[in-house]
Amino acid sequence: MSYHKVKQELFTGSIHSRFDIVDVPFQVILSKAWQEGLENVVIIYDSACRFKVNAHARCVANPCSPLEEKFKSRLKPGSGFIKYFVNAFHQYSHNAECADHHSLRNSANTGMVTGEEIETSWAILNHLQYSIREMDSGARIDMITLHMLQINEDKNKKLGRQFRNF
Repeated sequence: MSYHKVKQELFTGSIHSRFDIVDVPFQVILSKAWQEGLENVVIIYDSACRFKVNAHARCVANPCSPLEEKFKSRLKPGSGFIKYFVNAFHQYSHNAECADHHSLRNSANTGMVTGEEIETSWAILNHLQYSIREMDSGARIDMITLHMLQINEDKNKKLGRQFRNF
């Protein structure tokens, strides 16, 4: 997609369609959390600042939305039930006002996280991409699993050494 097309979609609001694939799983998780009594939810997402804009409209327009009717209004920006943040790595690609408004670093009740913890584990496996790209999905999953098991074993060995230093 060209820069001008993205810029046009950002300003016309039609970019919401790229979030459709995450809407239903997102709403399933929210529905379960809210049914169990959780009131406040913190969302950390690379483009949460854009995701929140039409989250309510997409939910209401989706006839298959798993979110109960009584919870749909909670998706409206400013409702107080959801706080949207951009993770620390992606924050620098946003304009200054957006980065400040959606920053995890200056927000209460969020702790000190980057929001990329799950992705950092994949960095160790980047070198595998060249040897597994020709494999079928089963062999690829087996190879990644073997490497992850080795990484976990190595972490466990190092963990013992780290605790001896205390």
